[in-house]
Amino acid sequence: MQSTESDMSLRGLYFDGRKDDTLVEDHSVADAMSRTPYKVVKEEHISLIKMPESEYISHVTPTSGSAADICRSILLRLAELDIRLDDWDVAGCDGTNTNTEWKGGILRGFEEYLGRAVQRVICLLHFVELPLRHLFLHLDGDTSGPKTFSGPIGKLLAAPFNSPIVNFERIDCVIPDVDKADLSKDQKYLLKISNAIKYGACPPDLAATNSGPMSHSR
Repeated sequence: MQSTESDMSLRGLYFDGRKDDTLVEDHSVADAMSRTPYKVVKEEHISLIKMPESEYISHVTPTSGSAADICRSILLRLAELDIRLDDWDVAGCDGTNTNTEWKGGILRGFEEYLGRAVQRVICLLHFVELPLRHLFLHLDGDTSGPKTFSGPIGKLLAAPFNSPIVNFERIDCVIPDVDKADLSKDQKYLLKISNAIKYGACPPDLAATNSGPMSHSR
Protein backbone atom coordinates (compact mmCIF):
# COMPACT_ATOMS: atom_id res chain seq x y z
CA MET A 1 0.00 0.00 0.00
CA GLN A 2 1.42 3.37 -0.97
CA SER A 3 1.75 6.08 1.65
CA THR A 4 -0.95 8.77 1.47
CA GLU A 5 -0.61 12.50 1.86
CA SER A 6 -2.55 12.42 5.15
CA ASP A 7 0.63 11.68 7.07
CA MET A 8 3.85 12.74 5.36
CA SER A 9 6.09 12.47 8.42
CA LEU A 10 8.62 9.66 8.58
CA ARG A 11 9.70 7.67 11.64
CA GLY A 12 11.40 4.75 9.92
CA LEU A 13 12.60 4.07 6.37
CA TYR A 14 13.45 0.60 5.12
CA PHE A 15 14.94 0.17 1.66
CA ASP A 16 16.15 -2.63 -0.56
CA GLY A 17 17.10 -2.93 -4.19
CA ARG A 18 17.75 -5.23 -7.09
CA LYS A 19 18.82 -5.00 -10.71
CA ASP A 20 15.92 -5.61 -13.10
CA ASP A 21 15.62 -5.97 -16.86
CA THR A 22 13.91 -2.71 -17.83
CA LEU A 23 12.42 -1.62 -21.16
CA VAL A 24 13.65 1.87 -22.09
CA GLU A 25 13.50 4.06 -25.19
CA ASP A 26 16.55 3.87 -27.43
CA HIS A 27 16.94 7.36 -28.89
CA SER A 28 20.13 6.40 -30.69
CA VAL A 29 18.12 4.50 -33.27
CA ALA A 30 15.07 5.66 -35.26
CA ASP A 31 13.19 3.73 -37.90
CA ALA A 32 11.55 4.96 -41.09
CA MET A 33 8.30 5.67 -39.28
CA SER A 34 10.08 7.99 -36.83
CA ARG A 35 9.13 5.72 -33.99
CA THR A 36 11.48 5.42 -31.06
CA PRO A 37 12.55 1.79 -30.62
CA TYR A 38 13.06 0.20 -27.24
CA LYS A 39 15.82 -1.84 -25.69
CA VAL A 40 16.23 -3.83 -22.49
CA VAL A 41 18.81 -2.62 -19.98
CA LYS A 42 19.71 -3.53 -16.41
CA GLU A 43 18.53 -0.88 -13.95
CA GLU A 44 18.97 -0.63 -10.21
CA HIS A 45 15.58 -0.18 -8.53
CA ILE A 46 15.44 0.76 -4.84
CA SER A 47 12.08 0.31 -3.07
CA LEU A 48 11.29 2.61 -0.14
CA ILE A 49 9.06 1.38 2.71
CA LYS A 50 7.67 3.55 5.51
CA MET A 51 7.88 1.96 8.94
CA PRO A 52 6.30 0.97 11.28
CA GLU A 53 3.26 1.23 8.98
CA SER A 54 4.87 -1.05 6.34
CA GLU A 55 3.62 1.31 3.63
CA TYR A 56 5.21 1.47 0.20
CA ILE A 57 6.40 5.03 -0.42
CA SER A 58 8.00 4.92 -3.84
CA HIS A 59 11.02 3.57 -5.68
CA VAL A 60 14.09 5.24 -7.13
CA THR A 61 16.46 4.45 -9.98
CA PRO A 62 19.91 5.83 -9.11
CA THR A 63 22.37 6.71 -11.84
CA SER A 64 24.75 4.04 -10.53
CA GLY A 65 25.01 1.44 -7.79
CA SER A 66 27.35 3.54 -5.67
CA ALA A 67 26.40 4.42 -2.11
CA ALA A 68 26.56 8.14 -2.83
CA ASP A 69 24.22 7.94 -5.85
CA ILE A 70 21.71 5.70 -4.07
CA CYS A 71 21.69 7.91 -0.98
CA ARG A 72 21.24 11.04 -3.10
CA SER A 73 18.40 9.54 -5.14
CA ILE A 74 16.52 8.42 -2.02
CA LEU A 75 16.82 11.82 -0.32
CA LEU A 76 15.74 13.63 -3.50
CA ARG A 77 12.70 11.38 -3.84
CA LEU A 78 11.67 12.01 -0.22
CA ALA A 79 12.00 15.74 -0.84
CA GLU A 80 9.89 15.51 -4.02
CA LEU A 81 7.15 13.82 -2.00
CA ASP A 82 7.34 16.52 0.72
CA ILE A 83 7.99 13.90 3.39
CA ARG A 84 9.05 15.45 6.69
CA LEU A 85 12.24 14.01 8.17
CA ASP A 86 12.19 15.71 11.58
CA ASP A 87 11.11 12.50 13.34
CA TRP A 88 13.14 10.06 11.22
CA ASP A 89 15.12 7.94 13.65
CA VAL A 90 15.22 4.37 12.19
CA ALA A 91 16.71 3.08 8.92
CA GLY A 92 16.55 -0.56 7.85
CA CYS A 93 18.37 -2.45 5.10
CA ASP A 94 20.52 -5.49 4.45
CA GLY A 95 24.11 -5.70 5.62
CA THR A 96 25.97 -5.15 2.36
CA ASN A 97 28.99 -2.87 2.50
CA THR A 98 27.29 -0.33 0.21
CA ASN A 99 24.69 0.22 2.93
CA THR A 100 26.68 -0.10 6.14
CA GLU A 101 30.26 1.01 5.42
CA TRP A 102 31.15 3.26 8.35
CA LYS A 103 32.53 6.17 6.35
CA GLY A 104 30.84 6.15 2.94
CA GLY A 105 27.81 3.87 3.22
CA ILE A 106 24.23 4.86 2.50
CA LEU A 107 23.29 4.90 6.18
CA ARG A 108 26.21 7.19 6.93
CA GLY A 109 25.01 9.46 4.12
CA PHE A 110 21.58 9.68 5.73
CA GLU A 111 23.14 10.62 9.06
CA GLU A 112 25.33 13.28 7.53
CA TYR A 113 22.31 14.78 5.79
CA LEU A 114 20.22 14.75 8.98
CA GLY A 115 23.07 15.92 11.18
CA ARG A 116 22.41 13.16 13.72
CA ALA A 117 22.57 9.40 14.14
CA VAL A 118 19.71 7.04 13.24
CA GLN A 119 18.96 3.63 14.70
CA ARG A 120 20.14 0.98 12.25
CA VAL A 121 18.08 -2.18 11.70
CA ILE A 122 20.24 -4.56 9.68
CA CYS A 123 19.01 -7.83 8.16
CA LEU A 124 21.41 -10.63 9.15
CA LEU A 125 20.81 -12.90 6.14
CA HIS A 126 23.89 -11.54 4.37
CA PHE A 127 25.85 -11.93 7.61
CA VAL A 128 24.88 -15.61 7.65
CA GLU A 129 25.46 -16.21 3.94
CA LEU A 130 28.63 -14.32 3.08
CA PRO A 131 31.09 -15.83 5.63
CA LEU A 132 30.09 -19.34 4.52
CA ARG A 133 30.51 -18.33 0.88
CA HIS A 134 34.00 -16.98 1.56
CA LEU A 135 34.90 -20.18 3.45
CA PHE A 136 33.72 -22.24 0.49
CA LEU A 137 35.79 -20.13 -1.92
CA HIS A 138 38.83 -20.66 0.32
CA LEU A 139 38.32 -24.44 0.26
CA ASP A 140 37.20 -24.89 -3.35
CA GLY A 141 38.65 -21.96 -5.30
CA ASP A 142 37.16 -19.05 -7.20
CA THR A 143 33.78 -19.17 -8.88
CA SER A 144 33.61 -19.48 -12.65
CA GLY A 145 30.31 -17.63 -13.11
CA PRO A 146 27.27 -16.33 -11.23
CA LYS A 147 25.90 -19.87 -10.74
CA THR A 148 28.93 -22.11 -11.13
CA PHE A 149 32.04 -23.13 -9.23
CA SER A 150 35.44 -24.08 -10.61
CA GLY A 151 36.67 -26.43 -7.86
CA PRO A 152 36.02 -30.17 -7.36
CA ILE A 153 33.43 -29.69 -4.60
CA GLY A 154 31.43 -27.12 -6.52
CA LYS A 155 31.40 -29.24 -9.68
CA LEU A 156 29.89 -32.13 -7.72
CA LEU A 157 27.26 -29.79 -6.29
CA ALA A 158 26.16 -28.71 -9.76
CA ALA A 159 23.89 -31.77 -10.08
CA PRO A 160 23.72 -33.54 -6.69
CA PHE A 161 20.43 -35.27 -7.52
CA ASN A 162 22.27 -37.37 -10.13
CA SER A 163 24.55 -38.90 -7.51
CA PRO A 164 23.66 -42.07 -5.59
CA ILE A 165 22.84 -41.89 -1.87
CA VAL A 166 25.54 -43.58 0.22
CA ASN A 167 25.61 -44.61 3.86
CA PHE A 168 26.75 -41.82 6.16
CA GLU A 169 27.24 -41.25 9.85
CA ARG A 170 24.50 -39.30 11.58
CA ILE A 171 25.29 -36.04 13.34
CA ASP A 172 23.29 -35.44 16.50
CA CYS A 173 21.91 -31.91 16.59
CA VAL A 174 18.96 -29.84 17.71
CA ILE A 175 16.62 -28.62 14.98
CA PRO A 176 14.12 -25.98 16.16
CA ASP A 177 10.40 -26.48 15.62
CA VAL A 178 9.21 -24.34 12.73
CA ASP A 179 5.95 -23.92 10.86
CA LYS A 180 6.65 -25.37 7.42
CA ALA A 181 3.98 -23.10 5.94
CA ASP A 182 6.28 -20.14 6.66
CA LEU A 183 9.25 -21.65 4.80
CA SER A 184 10.30 -21.10 1.21
CA LYS A 185 10.98 -24.02 -1.13
CA ASP A 186 14.73 -23.81 -0.47
CA GLN A 187 14.18 -23.66 3.29
CA LYS A 188 11.93 -26.74 3.23
CA TYR A 189 14.60 -28.58 1.25
CA LEU A 190 17.24 -27.54 3.78
CA LEU A 191 15.02 -28.75 6.65
CA LYS A 192 14.67 -32.17 5.03
CA ILE A 193 18.44 -32.41 4.55
CA SER A 194 19.02 -31.39 8.19
CA ASN A 195 16.62 -34.08 9.44
CA ALA A 196 18.33 -36.68 7.26
CA ILE A 197 21.72 -35.76 8.76
CA LYS A 198 20.26 -35.85 12.28
CA TYR A 199 18.63 -39.29 11.93
CA GLY A 200 21.23 -40.86 9.64
CA ALA A 201 18.83 -41.86 6.87
CA CYS A 202 17.78 -40.22 3.61
CA PRO A 203 14.08 -40.70 2.75
CA PRO A 204 13.35 -41.82 -0.84
CA ASP A 205 11.42 -38.61 -1.60
CA LEU A 206 14.42 -36.51 -0.54
CA ALA A 207 16.80 -38.63 -2.61
CA ALA A 208 14.61 -38.08 -5.66
CA THR A 209 14.21 -34.32 -5.12
CA ASN A 210 15.66 -32.09 -7.82
CA SER A 211 17.42 -29.28 -5.95
CA GLY A 212 17.08 -26.91 -8.89
CA PRO A 213 19.76 -24.79 -10.55
CA MET A 214 22.95 -23.92 -8.70
CA SER A 215 23.16 -20.50 -7.06
CA HIS A 216 25.86 -19.12 -4.85
CA SER A 217 23.46 -18.03 -2.12
CA ARG A 218 22.37 -21.67 -1.72
